[in-house]
Amino acid sequence: GMLVQDPTKGNQVDEIFNQARQSAVERPDLRASSSSKAFTGTARLLSGETVSSAPAPPPENVSHNITFWRNGFTVDDGPLRGMDDPANASFLESIMRSECPRELEPADKKTRVHVELINKREEDYSVRLCSLHF
Repeated sequence: GMLVQDPTKGNQVDEIFNQARQSAVERPDLRASSSSKAFTGTARLLSGETVSSAPAPPPENVSHNITFWRNGFTVDDGPLRGMDDPANASFLESIMRSECPRELEPADKKTRVHVELINKREEDYSVRLCSLHF
């Protein structure tokens, strides 16, 4: 679908942050849980030998920063993307619903994704080039 904004409403970035805040659900930290569904203990082979089983490693965490600028938004250190570009509509709709945008979903579903929204709407995005002197 397309993201359609009412021009009589306030700033589009404000609306994105407000919708994301309203849709946000506090998720419990699964690492802090004392009860685990994984079996740990000692197993016995048919030969009678014992084999210790180690718990599975915790899932990996991935973080992404989405920065909203006066003239668009960036994902991590990527290029500036337009708020009005239809190609970004589903991405912005996901953010407004506090969902992970499809393009940021990990291939391994056990990997946790944390998305940080950064509001720099008072600034224009500009590419800062470094100059090297030889």
